[in-house]
Amino acid sequence: MTAPRLLAVAALLAAAGWIGWTYRSSWRSADRLEQRLQRMETALANPAPSSGAAAGDHQQLETAVAFQLRTAHQGAEALGRIQERLDALAASVAVPAAPPPSPPTAEQLAAASAARALMARGVEQGRWTEDSRREMGRFLNEMDHDARDELARALVAAVNAGKLTPEGPIL
Repeated sequence: MTAPRLLAVAALLAAAGWIGWTYRSSWRSADRLEQRLQRMETALANPAPSSGAAAGDHQQLETAVAFQLRTAHQGAEALGRIQERLDALAASVAVPAAPPPSPPTAEQLAAASAARALMARGVEQGRWTEDSRREMGRFLNEMDHDARDELARALVAAVNAGKLTPEGPIL
């Protein structure tokens, strides 16, 4: 087999492997893959005559290139089928809605009220002590999530506005 012919067949073999790898990395390249496969198959079906080429070498290379082309084509089809199945599965799965939050209990409401009163006393005095922080921690553990967030924001806002001077951490 002549060197140019050998290089051409090796290039086709490498391109077939590259096409298969490229397709796996991008779902949008199916049309380009199909076009390249058709060009390679056409080139393989109509080989240019070569002088002095060994028939066995040519046949082995042709078989290897054909195998790579079939593998890439089958891989592209399989990936397309897998994508269709995944799309159908995703469409059929219903995501349950989160349940609505339950209303706060009487204990949670009492804790929120006591925490607001503690913060109001702190604002009146203009300071937030370690005892205030500990007591607020107990109330926060008993409060519902929304009231806890609201109170924490109000406490931080009071410190930032200079209405409360903390003696340490505020929470």
